[in-house]
Formats: sequence, C-alpha cells, structure tokens
Amino acid sequence: MDDGLPAGMTQAILQDRSGHLWFGTRDGLTRSDGYAFTVFRHDAADSGSLSDNIVIALFEDREGYLWIGTESGRIDRYDPRTERFAHVDMRATPDSGLLTGVQGFAQDVHGRIWSFSSNGTLYVLRAGTDDGDWRTEHPQEVFPQLTLPERCSGLASDRRGALWITFKDSLLCVTDPVRGSALRRSLPGLPEGPTINAHSPMMNEEQGLVHVVLGNAVHSFHARTAEPGRTHFLSRTGQTNTPNLCALGALWVNNWEGLFRISSITGRVEELKIDLLSGQALPAHCAVSSWAADRAGNLWIGTNGFGVLKIGRVRQLFHRQPGLWNVHSADINGGYLYAHVHGEQLNHPSGRVVPGAAQQAVKRQGLFDHDGTYARDPQRRFWICTSAPIATKRRLSLVEPTGRLSFPALLRGNEAPILVFPGRGDDIWVAAALDTNGLNWGIPGCLYRIDTRASQVIGRYEFPRPLSIHNRGIAHFMVRDDGTAWCCTAWGVYALDPSNATWRHYQPFAGDSTVVGAHSVISLCFDPDDPVNFAWFGSKGMGLAKVDLRTGGATYFTTADGLPNEVIYGILPDKHRNLWISTNQGLCRFDPRTKAITNYTSADGLLSNEFNAHGFAASSDGRLFFSGPAGTISFDPEDFYTTTAPSQTVLIGLRLMNLPVPIGRPDSSGTGAYMLPAALGTLTSIELPYSERMITIAFACMDHSAPEKNRYRYQLAGFSDRRVG
Repeated sequence: MDDGLPAGMTQAILQDRSGHLWFGTRDGLTRSDGYAFTVFRHDAADSGSLSDNIVIALFEDREGYLWIGTESGRIDRYDPRTERFAHVDMRATPDSGLLTGVQGFAQDVHGRIWSFSSNGTLYVLRAGTDDGDWRTEHPQEVFPQLTLPERCSGLASDRRGALWITFKDSLLCVTDPVRGSALRRSLPGLPEGPTINAHSPMMNEEQGLVHVVLGNAVHSFHARTAEPGRTHFLSRTGQTNTPNLCALGALWVNNWEGLFRISSITGRVEELKIDLLSGQALPAHCAVSSWAADRAGNLWIGTNGFGVLKIGRVRQLFHRQPGLWNVHSADINGGYLYAHVHGEQLNHPSGRVVPGAAQQAVKRQGLFDHDGTYARDPQRRFWICTSAPIATKRRLSLVEPTGRLSFPALLRGNEAPILVFPGRGDDIWVAAALDTNGLNWGIPGCLYRIDTRASQVIGRYEFPRPLSIHNRGIAHFMVRDDGTAWCCTAWGVYALDPSNATWRHYQPFAGDSTVVGAHSVISLCFDPDDPVNFAWFGSKGMGLAKVDLRTGGATYFTTADGLPNEVIYGILPDKHRNLWISTNQGLCRFDPRTKAITNYTSADGLLSNEFNAHGFAASSDGRLFFSGPAGTISFDPEDFYTTTAPSQTVLIGLRLMNLPVPIGRPDSSGTGAYMLPAALGTLTSIELPYSERMITIAFACMDHSAPEKNRYRYQLAGFSDRRVG
C-alpha cells in the first residue's frame, strides 16, 4: 500500500492488451502503468463510475473491454477509450435471488459474455439497444438447445471461443451454445456442502490442454477433444481456495494446505513457500488470494491483506530447497542425486524430495555413513562407507534395494574406505587409507576400482604422493569418457589412466609447494567444446583456469574479468556449452567462447550468495544443482535461454500548458478548453489547436519487470530526424 495500492487485499489481477496491470482490491479497482497507480472507485454522484469498490473478478474480452465482478454481485464493463463504466442490470431469478459474488467470466464463440456467481449460478450478459444497456439472463433462456446442470463451479474460455465449465461431477466443453454443441466429461465428485468451491479450468493454450483442480489432484484434458490426459497429484489434500493459474510454463495451484507449481513439460510437482518464492519476510498467515503472469514473465501474487508480491521471471527459475546440503550424484549420469547428512533424493521423478532409503537402512543397523559419498550400481544397489558410532574401522557397505545390508571384504585388511565414487558401467571407485588405530578418518593413499557385478577388485592404484585431509583428500572426482579418473586435491589435479596405471599431475595455480592447499583445485569440468584437450579447474581463492591438458599451460579468469568471486566451488556445463559456476559471492553463467559473464545473487532468487565445495551435480533430466550453507538450489538452464517479446510503449497522458487534458467532447465543459475524444493510448492521431505552445506527452513501456531501469528514445517525426534519449 505504500506504493499506492488502495488496499492490502487483492482478489483479482489482470494485464490488458495495452500492457497495463489491473488490481481488484477491497477499496477500488487500480490500474498501473509501472510508474503510478490510478484508482477507480464508486462515486454516488457519477453514474459512469465503478458500481462497487470490492472487486473480486476481472476479464478482458476480445474487443478490449474490461469486465469487473464485485463481491456484492454487481458487474461493470469498463471502456478503455472513454475510461467510463457501464453497469449490467442484475435481474433476479426464481431459484437464486439476486446474484452473489461474481467469480469469473468467459466469452463464447459468438462474442457473448458469460459469468458465474459464488452460489454456482451461470449467467449470460446481453446487450440492449443502447450502448451500456446490459442485463443478465439465464443460459437456458438464451440457448434453449443447450442442456446445463443446475450449478457450476468454474468457468473459462479458450482462444477459439469454446467455453469450459466445471460442475460438481463433470467438465463441459461448449463449442457453440446456439446449436447446443457440447462435450461432457466426468469428474470426481466434490463433497456436499453449503457452497461450491470454485475450481475454474486453467487454459494451457501452448500445449492444447485444459487443467482442472479437484482436491489434491490436477486433471488434464485435450482442448480439441476434451479427452482426459494426465493427472498430477499434490502432496497434500485440500480443496483449492483461489483461482489457479496456468502460465510461465507451469501450473500454479493454491489450496488450503499449500502452494504448488507443476511443470507443464515434465509434470514435476514442487511444493513452494510463499516467503522463499518472493524473497520477503512474510507473516505465517499470509496467503495467496489471486495471481497473474504478465507478458514479460513476471508473476504477480495478490495476498490476503499484505499487498501484491512481484516475482521476477529469473527468480521463478531457481528452485529452492533450504536445509539440504552438499548435493552429490550416486551414478555417473546424474540419475540419482542426493543430499549429504540424511541422503534425501533430490531429483525423484515425482519432483518431491524423497527420504534416502540407503541411509535409512544404514541407520537401522546403528551405523553411520561417512563424508556423504554414495555410489549406485546398475543393479540399483548403494555402496557406502560406514562405521559404528564409537571409533571403529570404516567398512565398505552394500545396501540392496530391499534394504538388506552387507559388508563385502574387497579392500586390503589394513586399509579402510574413505570415499566412494560412481564409475562407468558396473564400476565404482573407492578412495582408501591405511587404518590408523581404528580412527574414523584418514588420508586417502590409493584408489580401488571395483566391478560391482562381479564383486571384485579390478585395480588398485597408489597416489604419487600422500594426499591431505584438506577437503576430504579428494575435493571432486570425475571419470572421463576414455575411462581416466580425475581427482581434485590440495596439490592440484591427479589424472589416472587405469589401462597402464600411470598418473599425470596438473598444478596450474601457483603457490608454496610446502603449504597444504596452496595448489588446491576443488572443482573440475572438461571443456564443452574440446573435452579431450582442455579442462576448466576451479581454485579455492585464485579464480578459474582453462588448462591445456597436453601441455599443462593455463589461461586464468578472476574478478577482474567479471567473475563474482575467486573461490570456484562448482563448475557444470549446459547444452549451450556454457559453464555455470558457484562461488562465495553467487552463481554465474560463463560463455567460454565470448568470455561473457552473467552473475546471479540472492536478489535473483538464490537462497544465499555463498555456496560450498562438494556440492554441485547435474541431473539426468538436464537440471543443475548447487549447494551452500542455506541449502540447495536447482534450475533448468534451458529456461534462461527463452526470450519474451518486447513490451510495447504506450502513450498514457497529454498536458497542454502543463494542465492535464481530460477525455470528453470538445467544449462540453463549457470553458472552451480542448478535450481528448478518447483515451490517448487508443487514438491513432490527435488534432491540437495551433495556439498551443507547450505540449507534454507522457508515455510508459509496459515491461513491469523493473520500470526504473527502462530506457527510452523518441523522435519527433516531421520535426527532427534524430532520436533523443
């Protein structure tokens, strides 16, 4: 409200064809051009004003008129050319009395406007002979050929003009009400009650689908045939209590138990918290009362008394999982990503965080896993390092899909497993150390390569020099397509060729060789363009290096080149051959070819700017995961390459001699002052008195992402050939 919104509770939001945002509040209808609010309220002395200040439904028809539904059941039609309101004659009907709160509108194939009320009554709005003379009629009176159930619970229309109406037990697609053409599909019934909860269909025009929310399920139907499609189940049960939204590549569903986002591509269901989504500290009882997406990709959320929240497009792309740290991949293809400490799976096909079955099996035996590194073999078994709570020797443990735990004796008797890594095919790799008096830690001295199907050791390879306990000994481990194993350590990167048991050492970061960590490399990524000959190494304070694997030479990148920080915790490539890099000061996208860098911070939706080592992984579905002290964020890099159409610039006001010019008929004021024949933004030309010497034209770009950052250039055609701005 501090920004000019008249009330904190907003029950309807819409962006019109010109780009203006409209907010239906409990104290008037508000229009925003991104810079200022214009509030329309009821004025008893003005018949062309809003009929009721409590606005709960908004709809723009194909002609550009705005339809307003109010809590008292009144309906208005706003004309953007005259900025005046026409009122609908609210006829009483024998079965329902006067209209109750208007819940929504739709427009059929013939251009007629339909509405429905909170008691489930459907109405058709019919125009009289005079402009602005409107009345409501029952659909059966207008379309006797159309058979409709008694009460509806939702209403929407698609681009074709087909009406989609939900009833207690069915979904009806009305393609032509005049002919009575309709398709009916059964729906799960709703429980009996004094009112019918609105669950208006959501139109997914891009995919040709219609979605209906019932309880904890979202049912999809094909728009052309009304045939049923997929059903998505929410994690909690509860009736929806606000209109739902299909926009920005997702279904946004709000019920009494939670807030959910369902990917319209993958069907992944994500439960959201409104404070994390918005990045604002909000009271626990803050709830969603309305929402809409604008054409720039911003999500606007009306609340139950706390104003309107704007969620920028980029902020929506980051998925936040607070409290889940150090993400790892249990297999080399990213099919099973898990978090350290409790082992939760982060990329379960359902989209939900699933408890870690392997770690639960370990805990049932009274054991602990160590360092949070697992490997899952093709038989879906997990290989883990475990030990008893009191200092005892670590053991390599195998967890079957049934939860059965065993301890394969594959390592030498005087060696204990420290870390377990996934390999290619049936292989896993185990970093082992000498057992030091039964302590639960040690310095990796060798690598074991184990064939999990045969349950036997293929090779044992001692490191060229003792590693350091620094960064677990091995900060990051990778197996390249050619079978070589790469270890990031405090002494640089060691690459093992298991075919001949030889090591190669890379030490691109200069430092004192006697100081542990002076040459530390904590992340590694093979170059997306030439993975055979080049790799990218991340340091713990000296930036990023592109290393020629043939010569060992390197090219360096630091904050002077645009990196947000010189601690490079994680590096992952995307399908566009760009690198995503986690640091101590946020996340960045780096183009290795152009050297262009785009930085992202908590202001863009990260949980925090700080990330951690041992916490980055790519999922097999293309998503990237990065962890930090606050938790884990994930995203699909492809979302960052989609673009939105440029927003239009609209003329929003005219001043003569610094006085605003109103809309009306010339000289109708009796003062002889010039008046606009219609709203300036709806006119193609205006003719001003030649005597006017001071003319001011106001304009606004309808990109509401960050209006203060919009920049303009304009040209006075016929006066100058230069663009100013």
